[in-house]
Amino acid sequence: AIAASIQSSVNQVLVYRKKYVMGTVFEIAAYDQSPERASNAIEKAFREIVHLDDLFSNYKPDSVLSHVNRSAHFHTETIPSDLYVVIDQTLQFSKLSDGKFDISVAPLVNLWKAALFGDSMPSRSQIEQARNCVGYEKIELTPPDQITFRSPCLQLDLGAIGKGYAVDRAAEVLRSWGIRKALINAGGSTILAIGSPPGQTGWILHLRDPS
Repeated sequence: AIAASIQSSVNQVLVYRKKYVMGTVFEIAAYDQSPERASNAIEKAFREIVHLDDLFSNYKPDSVLSHVNRSAHFHTETIPSDLYVVIDQTLQFSKLSDGKFDISVAPLVNLWKAALFGDSMPSRSQIEQARNCVGYEKIELTPPDQITFRSPCLQLDLGAIGKGYAVDRAAEVLRSWGIRKALINAGGSTILAIGSPPGQTGWILHLRDPS
């Protein structure tokens, strides 16, 4: 049995793919005895990531999140299950952190993004106005799939959790295809390992100098 296990490990082939999505480069490396199965699994994982980007992106005007940011003010919207689950998780994190983690920070983020890309620095009144729009308590979820904003100017930004959720979902896809040794890297900031390479105790990661 041990010899068979060693032989199985030796016969595994590395398949590597990368794709630009969610504003960064996602990399997936997987070992399997069947390169075709590994390639198919990776392709399905990337499809899931692209699908989630279509839900979560605040850059794409036609994404589900962009639609919700335009239309959920004092009006109930029905949203896909993945978006509902992510927002529900963030509300739990917001409560645990006493609001230090808050996806409703989008109005402030947008204000500073505009300044970064050439607009003048925001005034104190603009910052105060944006802050008045922020507050996770103003997000109302109604199971199983409805959301309402209890504010006329509240908007959501999933940049702090979207990639992590996408990496988790991609890992689920790989596992469903029988992949037991894989690494998913979302731009170097979000990384998930499944098992380890043949003959290794873990995946070796090279960290970029932060400067």
